[in-house]
Amino acid sequence: MTVRSRIRHVAAALAIAASPALAEVTYEIVDLTELAQGIGVVQCEGRSVNELGQVVGFELLPEYVARGLFWDSDGTPAELDALDGDNSTIAVGIEDDGTILGHSNEVTVEYIRDRIIIHEIQKAVMWRDGNLTNLNDLIEEGGEDVTLEFARDRNNAGRVVGFSGLIDGPPFHSNGFLFDDGVVTDLESLQRPVAINELDQIVGYLSFGQAKAYLWDNGKLVNLHDHPDIGGVTSRAYDINDDEMIVGEAQFHISKPEEAMVWLDRVPTRLVPEYNRPQGIATGVNNHGQIVGFFNDLDDTQSPWRGFIWEDGRRTDLLDMIDPDLGWEILFAFAINDRGQIVGGGFRNGEIGHGFLMTPLSGGCSRDPQWVCDGDVDGDGQVNPVDSGLVQAAFGSADEQDLCNYDVDCDGQINPVDSGIVQSLFGTCEEPREACP
Repeated sequence: MTVRSRIRHVAAALAIAASPALAEVTYEIVDLTELAQGIGVVQCEGRSVNELGQVVGFELLPEYVARGLFWDSDGTPAELDALDGDNSTIAVGIEDDGTILGHSNEVTVEYIRDRIIIHEIQKAVMWRDGNLTNLNDLIEEGGEDVTLEFARDRNNAGRVVGFSGLIDGPPFHSNGFLFDDGVVTDLESLQRPVAINELDQIVGYLSFGQAKAYLWDNGKLVNLHDHPDIGGVTSRAYDINDDEMIVGEAQFHISKPEEAMVWLDRVPTRLVPEYNRPQGIATGVNNHGQIVGFFNDLDDTQSPWRGFIWEDGRRTDLLDMIDPDLGWEILFAFAINDRGQIVGGGFRNGEIGHGFLMTPLSGGCSRDPQWVCDGDVDGDGQVNPVDSGLVQAAFGSADEQDLCNYDVDCDGQINPVDSGIVQSLFGTCEEPREACP
C-alpha cells in the first residue's frame, strides 16, 4: 500500500498516555468461538482480518495438533483442509483477495517412559477459493537445501515471507525466506520474518540465541536492535505498515522484561512508558498508525493482561471500548486492519479460548479520507477488483461507516453505481478523495 499514515512519524516526540475509561461503547465485539461451535470448536483465537472483515485463526487440539479456521464476513465458520497425509493446520494471515497463509503439518507423538517427543513435518501453504497449495511445489529457483515450512504474510504483489528448515534436518534454527513467483531468497539473519508491506520491506527477528529485531529493506538488512535506547539483549519485530512504522517488543533495560514498543523513523519508542516494568508486545499496526497489543504490570502481582489500541500518542484499553455486560475479562489483540477491525483471543465469563472480532461502531470513517483517492476504498493506493468487491459486499448497507467508505458517489446509497464507478477507475489513483458531506 502507498497510503500515508496520519501520524507521519511525528508521534516519536509525543507523550504516550493511557486514556481514561470511555463513557460510551465505540466497538462491537463478536465471539468467534461461539460462532464456530457448530463445527465443533471449543477454544480458538483469531490471528488476522482482511479489509472484507474475513478472519482466520486456529484451534489447538489434543495430541499437539491444531486446525486452521476461517470466518467469512457474515460470521460463517469453516475448517481449513490439510495436505494429504497431514493432520494439523495453522492459519495466521488472510489477504484482501481471500488468500490465506499458514502451514500444513504432519504431527506424530512418541512416548518414551516419562518423555514425550513430538515429530513435525511442516509445509508452507496457501488456501484460496477452496484450493490448497504447497509452496514447495512452486519453487523454480533457490531453496535447494530447505523446505518452506511456514508462510506468514503476503503483499499485494504476491510476495510471500515465512521461514524454512533444512531438508537434511532437523534444523537447529530456521531460515527466513522471501518467495516471489517461484524464486526463493534467503533472508540471512532475518530468520523469522513475520510481515511484509507494499514497499517490499520485511520485518521479523533473529531467532537463534538472543532474539534481535531486523528489517529487510530492498535487500539490505537493518539491525533494529542496534540503538542506544535498547539496553537489553532481546527484541522482536512483528508488523510493519507502509509508512515503515514497525511494532514489536524490546528489552529496554537488561533487568526489565520485553515490553510493547514501536520503531518510528527506526527509533524505538515505548508504548507503556508510565509503568516501570510493563511486560508485553505490540502485535499489529495498520496504515493509519493504529497499533494493537497487550501488556501487564510486573510490579503488581494482581495486574491482569490488558489489550490495547494506540493511536496518535494515546493508548486505550480494549475493554473500555466494548459493552461491559458481555462478560469479556481479558482481550489479547493480534491484528488490526485498515478499517480498524481487531482480532485476537481472550477470556470471557471466566473461560479461556474465546476468539474475537472487534469492529468500530457507526459514527464516521474508519480511515482518514484525505489520504484516499476516488475508487480506492481500501486505501492501498490502487484501484482494482478488491475495491470493487468491497463495495459490492456493502450493497444496501445504511451503516454510517459503510457509507463513508463505500458510497463513492455520495448519494446516500451503496449500489451498483458505486461499483461501476470504481471499475471505471481501475489502475488510477490521482486526487485525494474528500469525505461525503
